[in-house]
Amino acid sequence: MEPDKIITAVKNALEGIQGAVWGPLTVLIIAAAGAVVSLGTGFIQLRGLKQMLLLLKRRLKSGGLRQSMTALGATVGSGSVSGVAAALAIGGPGALFWLWVSGLFGMGAAYGEGVLSIRYRDGKKGGIMYSLRDGLGERWAAWLYAVFTLFASLGMGCMAQTGAFSEAAGYFIPLPGWAVGIVPAALAVFCLFSKGDFSGAASERVMPAVSLIYLALCLLVIALGMERLPYSLSQVFKNAVGIRQAAGGAVGWEIARAASNGFRRGIFSSEAGLGSTAAIHASDGLVTPHEQGLLNIFEVIVDTFIICTVTALSILCSGVTLDSGLAPTLTVTSAFERGMGGGALGAAAGAVCALCVMGFCLGTIIGWSKIGLGAAEYLFSSRKAVACYRAVYPAAALLGCILRLDAALAISDIFNGLMAYPCSAAIILLRREIFAASAGARASRSSRSRFFLSRFRGGSRTLKPREGIPAGRPAAKISPPETGCRAGSRDL
Repeated sequence: MEPDKIITAVKNALEGIQGAVWGPLTVLIIAAAGAVVSLGTGFIQLRGLKQMLLLLKRRLKSGGLRQSMTALGATVGSGSVSGVAAALAIGGPGALFWLWVSGLFGMGAAYGEGVLSIRYRDGKKGGIMYSLRDGLGERWAAWLYAVFTLFASLGMGCMAQTGAFSEAAGYFIPLPGWAVGIVPAALAVFCLFSKGDFSGAASERVMPAVSLIYLALCLLVIALGMERLPYSLSQVFKNAVGIRQAAGGAVGWEIARAASNGFRRGIFSSEAGLGSTAAIHASDGLVTPHEQGLLNIFEVIVDTFIICTVTALSILCSGVTLDSGLAPTLTVTSAFERGMGGGALGAAAGAVCALCVMGFCLGTIIGWSKIGLGAAEYLFSSRKAVACYRAVYPAAALLGCILRLDAALAISDIFNGLMAYPCSAAIILLRREIFAASAGARASRSSRSRFFLSRFRGGSRTLKPREGIPAGRPAAKISPPETGCRAGSRDL
């Protein structure tokens, strides 16, 4: 068989598996997990925003954001840039609306993942597989999830990122894929074989700078194309709900396509509902389950509602053709060039965009090296087997620069979807512990508020008499309620 026919056959097979895995059932179960947590916690992703900001402020002062930056690096990758461009090309502007919907439910699922990652960690090791094993007693499901995570680290965490890295590098110099792949492969070697926390130190320094530069550039492109912004936003909602001058069947198909691609790219980008970053968070011994859930919500906000949104609006406001046939990464750089008016300024904007994409990709490779290593250590007790993974991961980074990006994205989508099933099941079945962490933190704050208020009013521990309680009767001793956390943990 000719090589071209083999490539076409493999591509068709991957697309068929991708479509089967990412059918309505997968979207439904991820949305259900997010909805269960959202309703059970009183929409913690909304009412917990103030707590989240206070926690971030406190952690920033104490220098304790290394794990969050590593997890954010694993989250904000090519999916936040080239993945968004791919979603718009396939699903139209309406894909952005469904990306927002996936983010809203994803924040609920992410909170649940954060709670479980701390609640069931084993020392400094953790992940959804530990929740499945210790919380539900389902060792086979834990093993299966670890296998999916291992392969997802090679697909979404590595090959898809290096493919986008190669596309972005091609903006400067058209080098062979293997030559470009040397850089991410070398980085993967450093992450997996260094004795210190190289990945955490690199993420802590690189991710904030790259994110701020990219965000500023996107806002500038949107500002220059402000006259297109109202129309672009109207198209986002019209495409999402099917208000078009088309036949009813075509409208329904377009809605389904936009929803499917929006959800798929939203999950690919934020990783909410997959439990992937739980392995990174488990090594943080300074947070309670509730606090970790809030930090997970912060990651989804940054990725989906900030980075992905400004990327999509930059593309739409630039006026670039969505289905131009260009590679997704090049679609974004072209949008920046056109949005800045072309010429030398446009070329400079495209170059900065390409550099930011490369930085995001490297950040994801760094983060997923820890996630994949955690899965390998769970699966294999043999050091030789774990060492094999350390060797395979850099090789996958090199392979990702040789393969076409659409093939790498298809492989990533397959294992993303497979990870969602056991993770969502753990969130739904262990929902009472998630609810307890949220309710316990709220009750603890309420108890402390009543205690300090009573001292402020009367300088004694006697609370103001309530109806049915005799005056002068001493109030019951106030103690923090149970939160479902381990002994020795502290509430926010």
